[in-house]
Amino acid sequence: MRKPVKIGLWAIGLLLGLPVLASLIVSIFFQHQVQEAIVSELNKRIEGRLELSQQARLSLLRHFPDAALELRGAVLYTQADDTLLSAQRIALRFKPFDLLKGKYRVKRIDLDRANLYLAVDEKGTRNFDIFKSGEDSDGDATIMELDVETARFRNSSFSYVDAGYPMHIAASINDITLRLNMKGHLARLALTGGVEWERFDIGDVAYASRLPMLLQLKGTLEQSKGHYSVEEGRLTVRGDVYALSGWVTDSKSATEMDLRVDGSQISLESLVALIPEAYRGNLDGLDSRGSITFITTIKGKSSAKEAPQVDVAFALQDATLIHPKLKEPIREVTIKGSFTNGNYQRLSTAVLDVPVLKGRFGPDPLDARLTLTNLSDPTIDLSASGSIALERIAGLMGFEGKGTIDMGHLSVKGKVADMAAARNFYRMEALGNLAFTGVEMPVGATTMSIKNGKAELLRNSFSISGLDAQVGKSDIRADISSDNFLTWLAGIWEQKPGNVLNVNATLTSANLDIASLEPLWMDDATSDKSSTPEATPSKGEAKVDYLPWFKGLRGTVNLTVGHLTAYSFEANQVKAVVRLSPYINRIETLEGHTARGVLKANGLLRVVGDQLHMEGKVDGSGLDIGELFTGFRNFGQDFIVAHNLKGRVRVDTRCFMAFNKSLELLYDKLDVQANMEITEGELVRFEPMNDLADYVKVKELEQIRFSTLRNTIHIRNNEV
Repeated sequence: MRKPVKIGLWAIGLLLGLPVLASLIVSIFFQHQVQEAIVSELNKRIEGRLELSQQARLSLLRHFPDAALELRGAVLYTQADDTLLSAQRIALRFKPFDLLKGKYRVKRIDLDRANLYLAVDEKGTRNFDIFKSGEDSDGDATIMELDVETARFRNSSFSYVDAGYPMHIAASINDITLRLNMKGHLARLALTGGVEWERFDIGDVAYASRLPMLLQLKGTLEQSKGHYSVEEGRLTVRGDVYALSGWVTDSKSATEMDLRVDGSQISLESLVALIPEAYRGNLDGLDSRGSITFITTIKGKSSAKEAPQVDVAFALQDATLIHPKLKEPIREVTIKGSFTNGNYQRLSTAVLDVPVLKGRFGPDPLDARLTLTNLSDPTIDLSASGSIALERIAGLMGFEGKGTIDMGHLSVKGKVADMAAARNFYRMEALGNLAFTGVEMPVGATTMSIKNGKAELLRNSFSISGLDAQVGKSDIRADISSDNFLTWLAGIWEQKPGNVLNVNATLTSANLDIASLEPLWMDDATSDKSSTPEATPSKGEAKVDYLPWFKGLRGTVNLTVGHLTAYSFEANQVKAVVRLSPYINRIETLEGHTARGVLKANGLLRVVGDQLHMEGKVDGSGLDIGELFTGFRNFGQDFIVAHNLKGRVRVDTRCFMAFNKSLELLYDKLDVQANMEITEGELVRFEPMNDLADYVKVKELEQIRFSTLRNTIHIRNNEV
């Protein structure tokens, strides 16, 4: 009895073991033949070739009843011998009997470290049109049938280059799974997975650098017609989902499309991430609480001569805008707008229209409207009103500021290029006013404070009223009105004078320090050096040209100063009236108390070549001669200086001074003739008299006193 049982068990074991043994024999001895069969069959059906650098591995047991084939070092070449696909490892699972029936039903494909290279040349030839059609040499149909239940790409990359458009796309594929069913040139696929765009360039504009996305698509590919459709698509960027649908048909002459992108719960952060880096500016880091909705449609043909119609509608309702450079968010934001590239689908017919742009910055409301037309040479129409607290936008400005600026119906219209080019400022149409309250901001190395003030621009006219400001040690109160302002300013900035500014100004100051005002028109380095008149810029250092200011002014300036400091010169109760005209400015009256006496002057300022000439008459009485010489820095000579002189002086002076274009005094051109009467005078430690005292042994000559001395002093060529 035991013997039959033992024989039965051996029989059962043999029956069970034969398939396993057969599988092992087939795997060991026939995997090369299977590899050759698959490679040969695929190469017959494509314009190109597949090559393997390593021996394939075939297993009939690992995923029984499916066969498993592992290909290593696979490279798929195009007919032009360019690489279309390379993969370190391709693992396939299929039913072995399907191969015998000519069916390529693959249950699973795994690709590791695969690189896909798609390209279109200038003539529109695609390197991925590789599947043959028609019949083979035996008259058999060569329709390629492929059914892949699951294909998975990991640690791979993808690139697409269209030399004719031009377009360059490159992405790293983290983990993508797709389902593919292909019969002939028609394929249906479903795809989901993550990619990170390393490069997305269209023309010379770079989009979405190093941007991770999650992609989900269902669609069809009809390769013979170059037709690709998306029935259902989702693109996830930074947690926001964009819905995709439509189709694209690609031919050698043009690409035709009908695409739609919808977003209903989109954050501003993800939208900004899609904007080219070159255009982001301060938008980086901008985010929103609240949702953005938009609809984008792209319809028509794209070629060297045509562009599709692009229309975008967007809205942001009752949201909060957040930016790392803003100290607090902008609340209650409502934005509604649209974009179109116009009837002719060109930048020249494109329009960006934002009719509603509202928000609240702290307690202050903001209201604006923006329209941009002709984006090839943009024209802007911007209007805004509201209040801005400088403390809240310090990060955007790049400096710490305080106070409030109220915008009163500001409006700017004109070409953006004219705004960027100072010489064309006058072409802009600008209206509105700014009111300043408690404003503080850095100016160079000092601080400017504006207690109150209002600036108003009416096209080419500009005015300042009720200005109460402090710059360093100087306080200024001003009322200024001007005409032809933008035209004149363009000439100043371009260093091309010729336009005339009509200006009338009333300026008053309790304390005016010229050195502290220099940061208003000089940079830090120039200002520091120019605070001392003897200082001269180093070799190669740029100097400021002030002569245009004297070439294009017409009007009247009234000046009243309680205390004036101009480097070493000081004066009190200064009053002046200046009549302005191009190239010639008349100092009608100038008077002030200085050196314990009174100075009165009048004269002319003329622009002559690259110099400013000042000529006029100066009368003084009761002046302390030592302080007078100190204030005028010894009139540019060192023969007799302030500490050599004591006494009171009455002076009747005719003078001529020349300044270079940087307003530096040219001492060699100084010509002063002064009729002087000195009372209660002394000549102290005057070197020539000291030498005489030593020679004649008369000590009293070192300090000479006199009750009255009348003389004429002529300073010329640095000599007295």
